[in-house]
Amino acid sequence: MPNVVEYVDSYNEKLYEVLLKLFASWKYVPQPANLARMIAHQSSLETQIRQKKIHRGLNVTERTTTTKRYLASLYKARKLWGEMENDDQISLSRCLKELTDGHEIMDVLEIDQIYRGFKPHDGIAEWRKPALNKHRSWGIDMEMLDVLIGAAEHWLNTKSPISHEKIDPTLYAVIYMCGNCENHNIKASSAANSHFTEIVSTYFKYTDFLESHKSADEMKMYQENFKDIIEKANLVWKRDYPNVFIQYEEPAYPEQLELFGYR
Repeated sequence: MPNVVEYVDSYNEKLYEVLLKLFASWKYVPQPANLARMIAHQSSLETQIRQKKIHRGLNVTERTTTTKRYLASLYKARKLWGEMENDDQISLSRCLKELTDGHEIMDVLEIDQIYRGFKPHDGIAEWRKPALNKHRSWGIDMEMLDVLIGAAEHWLNTKSPISHEKIDPTLYAVIYMCGNCENHNIKASSAANSHFTEIVSTYFKYTDFLESHKSADEMKMYQENFKDIIEKANLVWKRDYPNVFIQYEEPAYPEQLELFGYR
């Protein structure tokens, strides 16, 4: 499972104070304290992520290569399962019935799936048919392998990162600001004189990035050119998280917490 920061209701107090004054001076921002608190909360989260070294900083090639290796391992496991002696397959499947404690999935599956398994049907995925159509039924083991394979294939085909697109906690923070600022009447503009650029600049000024975990060149690039990171954040926000942000929630609803690093 991915590592995350346990949720605590802490926030960057200095950033909160500065943003609150800024929003109050603009007049048109509804619930300015709410927005200032959310951004200050995200600042605290980013610092925690860097302190605990949760973000590994893998590039696109490393991320997709790792997933392809994982997928190849799943296919290998599926092949090996099919090569087992028939009696051993049956015996192994029956062992699942004895796993009453310590495995949460056993509390989710229907009892007939545990005892009788799954049977072919018209809607079965085409790639699964060669292995499964020759069987009257198959157990949870094969079904779980195929679910993991299907999910990995789907991710590689539809969710894998775009070439040269590097996600890090700072970009996630700007994505977070894009969605929440838009919901508070502040357009997430990358123009140098925009209010949103001023918010991002303030975030950088008062957030502890633990520069030992972030190269000096990268920090300098961000601080000198907010336009680039704002445009990247806008792209990812509109493409991947268009419906994640709900207006005037405080501090955030569950999907926001999970997306931006909290459990």
